[in-house]
Amino acid sequence: MPILETNHLGKVYEGKVPYTALHDINFQMEKGEFVAIMGPSGSGKSTLLNVISTIDHPTSGSVTIDEKNPHTMKDNQLAHFRRSVLGFVFQDFNLVQTLTVGENIMLPLTLEGVSPSQMKKRTKSVAELLGIGHLLSKRTFEISGGQAQRVAVARAVVTNPALLLAEEPTGNLDSKATKDVMELFQMLNQTYQSTILMVTHDSYAASFCDKVVILQDGVVCKTLEKGTDDRTAFQDKLLDTIRELNQE
Repeated sequence: MPILETNHLGKVYEGKVPYTALHDINFQMEKGEFVAIMGPSGSGKSTLLNVISTIDHPTSGSVTIDEKNPHTMKDNQLAHFRRSVLGFVFQDFNLVQTLTVGENIMLPLTLEGVSPSQMKKRTKSVAELLGIGHLLSKRTFEISGGQAQRVAVARAVVTNPALLLAEEPTGNLDSKATKDVMELFQMLNQTYQSTILMVTHDSYAASFCDKVVILQDGVVCKTLEKGTDDRTAFQDKLLDTIRELNQE
């Protein structure tokens, strides 16, 4: 079974002039895949991620994650599903400024009622894995942007989610920090078989993925697979494809 599947997914925003943001999206992800969604502004990529992540509701079609449809769940079921099955990484980190790095990482575990000893053990383990074990007692304003994004990734994976969702995770980072964070995602994917779906406008970030789905005007217009290409060749292929689509 795919870890993620969308069937005939559609999203229409009602108004004086209804706007179709997504039209008949059929899309699957297997466990252990690392996939990027790309497309120009207004292509529907953020809407697709919002519907998959349950932040927004589809107008038509369905989303299945880990063999469940979260859009049919009641509020308390959905809250538990989000915390236990999904992990979220955002462009602006979304860290809680009043908490330490360690407290930010363990926040999802606190909400799930995990025992204090287990929380500390899992927080320390994931922080060491992501190279931020020495920062656990620091406040978030004392660390760099690249370190803050590592904290956000640690918080997202500390619950061992079935699906990690990332929206423009390198959008606020310089080129060195971008490379560090993308290598981090790649390590989680290759070493721990983490399933990662990332929305990005950046072909460099997307070149770390196994597959790239390109949206245009709310439909899937192209899917590219890395296959045996190295990262640089895959990025070149992405850039060529985007250029061709822009000329059509």
